[in-house]
This record gives sequence, C-alpha cells and structure tokens, in this order.
Amino acid sequence: MEIEVAMKVLFIAYQAASDPLMESQGFSYMRVIAEKEAVQYSLLTFETRDSLASSNEYISGLKNTIKWKYLMYLNRPRFPATCLNIILGIFAVFSILKKDNINVVHARGLISALIAFIPAKLLNVKFFFDTRGFLADKYVGGGLLSSSGLLYKMMKWGENALLKKCDFFTLETTSHARIIKETHCDLSDKMEVIPCCSDLAKFDYSLNGNLNSNSFNIVYLGKFGTWYLINEMLDFFKVLSSILPDSRFIFLTQDDPDRVGKPAKDKGIIDSQIEIIKPLKESIPALLAGAGAGIFFINPYKRYNSSPVKFGEYLACGLPVVSNAGIGDCDEIIERERVGVVITQFSGEEYKRAIYELKKLLSEGEILRERCRSAAAKYFDLEMGAEKYLKIYKQLLAS
Repeated sequence: MEIEVAMKVLFIAYQAASDPLMESQGFSYMRVIAEKEAVQYSLLTFETRDSLASSNEYISGLKNTIKWKYLMYLNRPRFPATCLNIILGIFAVFSILKKDNINVVHARGLISALIAFIPAKLLNVKFFFDTRGFLADKYVGGGLLSSSGLLYKMMKWGENALLKKCDFFTLETTSHARIIKETHCDLSDKMEVIPCCSDLAKFDYSLNGNLNSNSFNIVYLGKFGTWYLINEMLDFFKVLSSILPDSRFIFLTQDDPDRVGKPAKDKGIIDSQIEIIKPLKESIPALLAGAGAGIFFINPYKRYNSSPVKFGEYLACGLPVVSNAGIGDCDEIIERERVGVVITQFSGEEYKRAIYELKKLLSEGEILRERCRSAAAKYFDLEMGAEKYLKIYKQLLAS
C-alpha cells in the first residue's frame, strides 16, 4: 500500500551530494525526519565531473528514496560562474516546484537561498532559509573578500534581504540569535537556532580507537579550508610537545598533506610527531575515540554565527576540545560544561596556560569523557536538530 505523503520538501544544496558535509548536515537529518513523518524529499545539488559518479552511487544507496536533480557546477571565472549557477538553479527550481508539487523549499546557505527565492515567491511555496552562518563574513575571515569591497556589501545586502523576505530562517548559534534580536527584533518570531548536530549513534566514545595508545594524540578532523588557522594550531602543538614529549598531532583529512607537512617541517616539528590520515568515512568515529583531545582554531572575525561540525563530533567521542575564543557558542559551552580549554590569544604563554588546564581536566579520566559525551547529547544531538527542522516544516505548512 502506498504511504500518504504529508508534505513535500525541496532541499537545495550548493555542493555535491557526495560531499561529506551533505551526509552529516543534510542526509542524516533527512533520514531521521523521514522516519518520524511522511516527508518526501526532492534534492537539487551542484556536481563536478569528479563528484558525479560518487554522488550517483551515494543517492542510489539511500534507503529513503529521494528525487534527485543536479546541475553541473561552474567555477570559472568565479563571480560570473556563480551568477550563472544561480540563474540555471532558478530555472531548475521552477521545474521541480511544479513537477513535484513542493510545499516547502529548504535552502541551505546563501547561494541556495538566492536560487530558491524567486521561484518560491512566484509559485507561492513556503521559503525556508537555513542560513548555516553568514557567508559574507566567513569569506572576509578567510581572506577571500574585503569588508570594504563591493562584493561583500552586495552579499550582506542579499543576506539581510533574504532574512526579511523568507518565511522562516535558522541560525547556528544563540550568540547570533541575540544579535538578531537586538538589531532585527521584528524577525525573532520566524527564527530558530539549530547548531550543526552529530549522529550520537555513529560518533560514540565507547568505540575502540586504533591510534597509537602509547602517546598523547591530539586530533584535527576535516578540511583545512580558508579560515582554519593551521599555523597557529601547529604552534600550539609545538608547545604541547615540549610539555608532553610523547604527543602526536593527528590530522584526519582528505586535503593535500603538504598543507600541513611543509609548515610543520618549517616549525621544526619532526615527522614522527605528525600523522596525516585520509580516513574512510566509517572509520572516523573510532579514530576520534582513540585520541586524547580534539582541536580547531578558526579566524574569529565575526564568527559568532559559526557552529563547527567537528565540535559536536569531538565531544560525542569523549574528547575535550581546544578552541580559540570567539567561535559561536563554543566558548560558553566549553567553560560551562568543563569540556575543554579556550585560547584567548595566540601566544606561547597562553598555550602553556591552556595546556596545563587541559592536563588537569585529563586527569579526571573517564569522568571527563562521560562529561564530554553528555555535553554532545545536550547541545548537538541529531535527533534534537531533526525534530526542530520537522517542527519548522509543519509550522510553515500550517500557516
């Protein structure tokens, strides 16, 4: 017997379906929501020649059938190519909305929202802007844009306009929500905070890790990106290894190893202290669980709107976290829950202070790991995030 579909949602992602972020911050939510409610997802992604085969294989393997449409991602020259991607995306969304009788358009990020806005409004479909942090400020923090440049001003104008015109929007942090309430109090009734959540069934601190247990392993997970401060993290590790001589820095990444190997060598960090692993997706939770602590340093420029995916994953695997100050709600959570240390400035003395504080926390052993796991369940549980998304869909449909 055919199951009656309660609502039909178009999810737009300005990335490939096989991108790791789509699994952790897209498909994982869709699976949980589909189990809770009769929701039919349509999906629009942007693929490259390199991603298309793996994306097709990934979509084919999903238990919950998703109606997938893709466009080929154009990237050169950058600005004209992005404009053309948006235009082609608009036409594709018009077609999907009509063909699939969509009730809600779920646009993840600024470019996806620019693609969704006109078709959703003209066809009277509910438009949900899942901001995932504001892209313009992230680009400035990554050195890709100047805050005084025309493109930055255009992107900020677009983000503010979309917040006003959308039917609902989400933010990643309560820090950002407070700013919105102070500056755009008229928007607070159509706003929800949903951090980047983690699948606690997958990321589990009870897993047996297979890293070298004879050393203290501090781990970095994910891409290096443009705003992650690799040099500063290496500086921190150099101080750490002077205090804990058996320390090793583990990088779990698909990025070019030379982006770490060369600066590490320049700083006098020897090869045996660094390990760069290109992990299979299914092996990541166990590798994390085998480490002693997780780390990320991010350019703090206007990062009040940022919820790093790796934060929840570290905590879920029982790892205390070393982070710099000014990153979303991370400072507040780390200090309130006592699940790591916060670096207030990038200096040797500050690194020493933080390392001795970390050593004190680590002396708690299993109690600390349990506390980290509890914090992950409290703030970053995937079930909680999915429930919030489903509530938004129902609210939009009812209105």
